[in-house]
This record gives sequence, C-alpha cells and structure tokens, in this order.
Amino acid sequence: MRILNKSMLALVCMCGGLALAQANAQPKSPESDEKDMSPQAMWLDDMCSDNRGGGLGEMMRDRTEHMSTMLELNPQQTAALKAVADARIKGAKEFKASICAHKPDLSNFPGRLSFRVEMMQHRLDAFKTEAAQLTSFYNSLDAKQKAAFEEMGMDEDMRNERGGMDGGPND
Repeated sequence: MRILNKSMLALVCMCGGLALAQANAQPKSPESDEKDMSPQAMWLDDMCSDNRGGGLGEMMRDRTEHMSTMLELNPQQTAALKAVADARIKGAKEFKASICAHKPDLSNFPGRLSFRVEMMQHRLDAFKTEAAQLTSFYNSLDAKQKAAFEEMGMDEDMRNERGGMDGGPND
C-alpha cells in the first residue's frame, strides 16, 4: 500500500508540475505590455488567457492511452483510468476558474506565498478526491499489471526528483 501511495503521489506531482511547466511555456499574449509586468503577473495573465490551450487535457489523454497500452488494460480498466484523468482535468479547470476570478496579488512575497498555499491546498483536495478512483483502478489490475504500474511510478519519481513543483508564479 505504501508503494501505491508513493506511486499515486508521484503521478499527481508529475501531472501538476507538467501543467505548471506547460503554463510557463505558452507564448505570451501580444496585447500585454510585458515590460511593465512582473514575471509573476505575466504568468498569471498567461494562465488566465482565453488563448490558453488544453495542455493538461491533452497530456492526460495521451498518458491514459500510453498507460493503457503499456499495461495492456482491458476496457473496464481503461474506463477506470480515464475516470481518474477526467477528475484531474475537471479539478484543474475548476482551479483555473477560481484563481482567474479573483486574480491574486503576486506582486509581493506574502501574496505569492499565499497563492502557493492556495495552489497546494487545491492540489491536496483534488488528490483526495482522485485517490479513491485511483485506488479502485489499481485494485482492478492483476499482479503483472500492478508490478508494471509501480515500476512506471518509480521511474517517474526518479526523473522528477523535485516532486513536480517546477513552474509557477515564483519562477
């Protein structure tokens, strides 16, 4: 069970880090005057932009397809994994809507710190929601699939030593 928790946490952290890295990689909107904006304000402006693509959704769909192939999932297992991905995508959209509605003040350290806490709390709440679905998916795997899933999680953990927290308003 400890390996499952570690694998789930590694998967969640990787996805969160990739989503934030994707946010930083998006081109800046031409309408904003970047010379007058702090890096944090530009990050938030970009994150809340209507031009923002569905990076997390595409990444989660690709990951689900990849895992389905690698683990040789049956249709029921694939549906369970897709439910986890859909929950994660929904949570990310809700978070984006929440922060973009009140646009936190990232111009000072206390504002950035408060925002980071808000981001982490949201991720924790989302992870708690996803954990039951992810456990259900894991329990549907046979021994060979579980071993492969755990190996995939360990591999991701080794590649992502910082726990997936790259990107964001402090970078």
